[in-house]
Amino acid sequence: MPGLTDRPAQSGQAAVTCLDRAERALLDAASSADDATRYAGAHVAALRTAAAVLAVRTR
Repeated sequence: MPGLTDRPAQSGQAAVTCLDRAERALLDAASSADDATRYAGAHVAALRTAAAVLAVRTR
């Protein structure tokens, strides 16, 4: 079946992308002076980390 051999590599790359975006969101949140922005940014980072875990576990 075409495409089946590409799936693990794609999900692995998707996980790396999610983790990179999570790291950027967390760094942005940490550097914010506004409490609400830090709170929201940390939550976005957590959601992106969870997405990375799901991307790896579903393969």
